[in-house]
Amino acid sequence: MAVSKQKAEKHILMFSVIAAVGFAFLGFIWGFLIDSQMLIFDGIYSFISVILSAISLYVSGLLRKEDDDKFQFGRAQIEPLAIFFKSLAIFSICLYAFITAIIDLLNGGSDTNIESAIVYSVVATLACLASWLYISWRIKQVKASSLLMVEKQQWLMDTLLSSAVLVGFVIGFLLKGTDFDYLVKYVDSAMVILATSYFFKMPLEALKHSLRELMLMAPEPDAKVSIEVERICQQIRQQYGFDEVVSRIAKTGRELSLELSFIGNDPTFALNLGQLDAIRDELDQQLSSHIQLKLWLTVSFMHSKKHS
Repeated sequence: MAVSKQKAEKHILMFSVIAAVGFAFLGFIWGFLIDSQMLIFDGIYSFISVILSAISLYVSGLLRKEDDDKFQFGRAQIEPLAIFFKSLAIFSICLYAFITAIIDLLNGGSDTNIESAIVYSVVATLACLASWLYISWRIKQVKASSLLMVEKQQWLMDTLLSSAVLVGFVIGFLLKGTDFDYLVKYVDSAMVILATSYFFKMPLEALKHSLRELMLMAPEPDAKVSIEVERICQQIRQQYGFDEVVSRIAKTGRELSLELSFIGNDPTFALNLGQLDAIRDELDQQLSSHIQLKLWLTVSFMHSKKHS
């Protein structure tokens, strides 16, 4: 089962790379021929997506390797690191396009072949939508990793971008020959500004989450994983008569590091090694069945809380 999921992840990422290559060439060449800044931006964005998807494919292969002498604690940290740089790259592209579009707008806009741009936008919107739907469908069949979710989000951004561009160019086409014809030359730059303004939020959210994982910050208290850990720990505490349990959690990529300290205030409270191992086994079984992440579990038993 694990092997088939790994193959599915590799297939999805490979599909994303190939599709992004096609969009990169299509957008850049078409935009250059009709002098459309929006289409050139779409092409450059797709080209960067190729590089980012290739990085995801490489990282996916690294994560499938077993722990070794160099990575004794696994390679889980590589995933949020890759997502961090991917999100930073996407944010940088949007920022560059935003600034360039404002400069172009202030310089009087540009003369773009609106009709040709509409044809491109229709093709791009349908193709991006089909790619996003396919990737979303494949992700539902496997346990979605953070890499795949970012890839899916990236295609959603492409779909929304192409849709917004299509609407903008249609509006520009309708303005031709009217009293507002002078606005047509600003449509291309305005579309870039509106699209990039909307997209700033997505990479920033991904940057925030990946940075939290890289810094080994605990998940939010209301996160599903935090709630499940607290519920199971309290259940075990009450079952075996401990006074308190202290948990330390850090989610890194597709791995959960969990350190649990069960505390008994009575110094005469004692369990033998077999009972302690039974508690660890029960914790591992319950946590693994409710949390769909690779579990790195450390369990300690003590009298003094200062050692927790």
